[in-house]
Amino acid sequence: MSFTKRKRVIVGVILFALLAAFLLKLKWAKDEKITLRVSYMQKAITLDSLTDIAEKKGFFEKNNVIIKKVPSVKVLEPLLIKKNADVALTTGIPAMKGFLDDHKIKVIAIVNNYNPLFFSTSRFPVSRYPKKAIKMVRNVGISIHTSVTVPRHMVERLLFSILLKNMGVDIKQVSIIEIPQESARAAALLRGELDLAFFDTEKIRDQLEEMDTFTFLDAHELFKDFYVPNEIVITDEALKKKPEAAKRFVKSIYQAIKYVDKNKEEIITYFEKQHNLPRKDADILYKSLIESRANLDYVPSEENMADFIEAAIDQTTPKNPDRDINQFFFKDFAEAAIK
Repeated sequence: MSFTKRKRVIVGVILFALLAAFLLKLKWAKDEKITLRVSYMQKAITLDSLTDIAEKKGFFEKNNVIIKKVPSVKVLEPLLIKKNADVALTTGIPAMKGFLDDHKIKVIAIVNNYNPLFFSTSRFPVSRYPKKAIKMVRNVGISIHTSVTVPRHMVERLLFSILLKNMGVDIKQVSIIEIPQESARAAALLRGELDLAFFDTEKIRDQLEEMDTFTFLDAHELFKDFYVPNEIVITDEALKKKPEAAKRFVKSIYQAIKYVDKNKEEIITYFEKQHNLPRKDADILYKSLIESRANLDYVPSEENMADFIEAAIDQTTPKNPDRDINQFFFKDFAEAAIK
């Protein structure tokens, strides 16, 4: 064999070896299991249940991502304050405030629309005015909760400010009054101190209905066009250091969503047992979950969230409302997961 031919053979062998090594490295990278720390609130039924289901059904394992749950009372605190978690499923309002308070986080996927009917405090709106005079509402009673980054009552304030706007009520003339006890809200409504109040149990609603002096509004109708996204949020550091793990996490959660959609009875039973819900409430929760994804765009963008962003800034008074909102969105993983 001539020197030229031997040289070609050697070059060919080297190229083949390099290609084989490259393909092996790609396969190794694809098969490598990567750990992602997930902020986890067991009581956050509508969001952390997706993490549970993805785990129980083996979606994380199939996608080679190891989940380390970081228990939290306030879902974003491990990302923003303690720095001991990488990712969280959370409502868009605290996430938006966190970003506009100059925390280094991004939203990488939309999970569903925050359906106010998930939460019992939104189920039964009652007014002392008839429907035709609902624009006269001035004092609105809601419950109080606390959460991370932004108090939960800020979430409710945003919910109800948008709701009142949809009802044709001038929100600039309305006072939203936080009254934690349901019975106290009912008493204030009876005394005429509240024009509209939201109740979380049928018992109070039934008692008021017996008096035949109040208007009972349809919460489904009032909230039908409401949009506040529930999101997957990640720290900038985790996105930089663990992009493949984040991508796999999004894919796993979306697989869990599809599983929920296709297995109604199993998921309702899961809600009953896991979260100690009566069958009726578990059924309402499942129905609300399905409704919350109707016509949903899973890819986060400023265009899709313009009205929400404006309302969130108005209600949460962040430190840096002029921060470039486009820095908050990272679309690639969601786009890849829904293909």
